[in-house]
This record gives sequence, structure tokens and C-alpha cells, in this order.
Amino acid sequence: MAHPVVLISGPEIARYGFPDGHPFGTDRHGAFMARLEQSPVAATLVRRAARQATREELEYFHTPAYVDRVIELSKRGSGLLDAGDTPAFPGVYEAAASVVGGTLEALAAIVAGPERRAFIPIGGLHHAARDVAAGFCVFNDCGVAIEAARRLYGIRRVAYVDIDAHHGDGVFYAFEQDPDVLFADLHEDGRYLYPGTGSRSETGRGLGVGTKLNIPLPPGADDSVKDRGPYRGPNPSPNCGCASGDTALRRRLTGAQRIADIPRTEPTSGLSAVSGAARVGDRGTPPGPARASHVPHRP
Repeated sequence: MAHPVVLISGPEIARYGFPDGHPFGTDRHGAFMARLEQSPVAATLVRRAARQATREELEYFHTPAYVDRVIELSKRGSGLLDAGDTPAFPGVYEAAASVVGGTLEALAAIVAGPERRAFIPIGGLHHAARDVAAGFCVFNDCGVAIEAARRLYGIRRVAYVDIDAHHGDGVFYAFEQDPDVLFADLHEDGRYLYPGTGSRSETGRGLGVGTKLNIPLPPGADDSVKDRGPYRGPNPSPNCGCASGDTALRRRLTGAQRIADIPRTEPTSGLSAVSGAARVGDRGTPPGPARASHVPHRP
């Protein structure tokens, strides 16, 4: 019998969203839950509530100075946590810390078993760096979870697979030199989409060289992209612990045989299931400079 999926949801994480018509609004959780309850899948889920992560847990990944800044601007209820994409609002600290706490609850559920999979509809805030917000992401719940897996559960090596259309730059650069974090990321080419990073030449630095795999895809990509030379990912080095070739890595880490097999998880990204096949982008956006500061974050 298949193990059920753990769903982490509730008002704690529903608060994470930005006001005044921001692309990442406060309606996402409600929209997801309304659609979910119409699905037969809803009855099969193991439901758990999120919780607010402690400051100690946030500092598994983030610097104390940055946590202080988020607290300060949260109390003030205004200001910017980055260059402009991620504004503060009253209670942003508590809302963002609850997203992290929800992801940590998902991790704890999987480690304890018997469930093997968990889903959190407001999560995957992969742009935040250790010391600054970015791209609508205040705290990087992915980064905190990686550190927690190693600190709390003795998991020495962690495989992180990112299928959002945007490159997971906050996770990638935080662990770029860490050989014990295997990183695989399928995303729209940074020349077209925020944050402008994640080229296939970025395979890690220092001891981490060869343990990172970036697979940039053109806008509108479907399964046929795997046969197009310019976007074929590099072969990982022996450090990766995987068979050679991007297809082998994808099979080992995700089990997906095709792009169409990857589930849609981010409703405003360009990676979406359309007529049985996933497509990246599909906006017809002209190429732009491959620099994060010059590539706007489009939902």
C-alpha cells in the first residue's frame, strides 16, 4: 500500500503574502486549499499544522544580524528587506518563520515515518540568502531544512532537487562549496527569467565542484528539450555520487523520466503542466542580460 502524503497547511502559513497588489499576495493558500478540497486526493492526506520556527532554528541557515533586521521591520510594518521585491509588513517575521516551521514539521514527519512525502503549499522560498531577502522570499525554508536534516537527524548528505521555473539561487550559493549537498535544479534560462543565474557551467566551487547540476531550459520547453544540444546538462563528476549524465541524475534524485512527469508545485512560475506536458515560461519574453540585478522577478 502506498504511504499517504503529509499536508502542512493552516492559517499560520496563510499569513505569508504581501499586500497592496503584490504578485505574491495573501490569497495563495486559500486558492490552493479550495481547489484541493474538490479533489479526491484530499481524503487521502495526513494533515498537520505548521508552527512558528524558533529563532535558533532560523539561525541554522540565516545570520543573526539578518534575523534582527526582519524582526525590526516586522515590528515597524514597513521598509524593504531587499532591493525592492520583498517589502516588510506588520507580522512578516511571524508569517515567514511559520513557513519555515511548516517545512521543518514536514521534514520531521518524513524522518519519523511511515509517511515518505510531504507537501506545503506556501514554501520553497529558495531565493533568500543567508543574510538578505530576495525574490519575495524572507526566510529560506529550504536552506533551514537542509541544515536541520544534518544537525538534528544526523543525515550527512542531502540531495536537493528544485523544479521551480526560477533558479534556486539562495540555496545554490549557500551550499556552492559544500560537497555534502547534492544540488539539481531545472529552471528557465537566466537570460530570460529572474534571478539570472543557474547556468550549466555552475557546477559548484572548491570541494563542491561536481556536486551541483544546473539545467537551464528555454522558455516554452517541453520533453523534446532533452534532445537539444545547447540545453543538455553537464555530466556530473564522480563527486556527485551519481551515474554520468543529466538523465541518470534526474532518475536517481526525482524518479522523473520526462519533464511532463514533474508535478506542478508553483502556480505563478513558468513550470506548469499544460495538456499533459510541462512547459517552461511560454511568455514570449525577449532575452535580457544574464545578471540578477537586471532581470526583474516576474511571477
